[in-house]
Amino acid sequence: MIPAPLMSKMRRVASTGVHVRTPLGIASQSPCGDALDPRLARVTAALDRLAAGALPNAAELAGAPVIHDWMALPERGGFFLVGRVDVHPRLGSDRRVATSPVIAIDSARWRWMRTVSRYYLLGRPRGAGTSA
Repeated sequence: MIPAPLMSKMRRVASTGVHVRTPLGIASQSPCGDALDPRLARVTAALDRLAAGALPNAAELAGAPVIHDWMALPERGGFFLVGRVDVHPRLGSDRRVATSPVIAIDSARWRWMRTVSRYYLLGRPRGAGTSA
């Protein structure tokens, strides 16, 4: 589903089968000693939990948009997905999107991924048939 060269940029967490992008390259505080922007703080906290073997909980996935007909494209240091999204909180429904960089993906079951912005549920990848 994701080309091996792109997945090789991520580390597999043995206990969950999830691949996480580490290091993310975000410091825990600014050079001035100030706390991170709240969005960056949420991303680093989510990545830390996933890298430690935790999975997203039901509340984290409850409002996640679904991305269908997706494929991975490389970006500096990792990859992002392009596809059609349903019920995106900012973009609406049935829109073609390019996600922010993927920082974690459920490569064991292919049910979800985490980007810098949010969790997404994974629908069918591009080129997948309609039968199960």
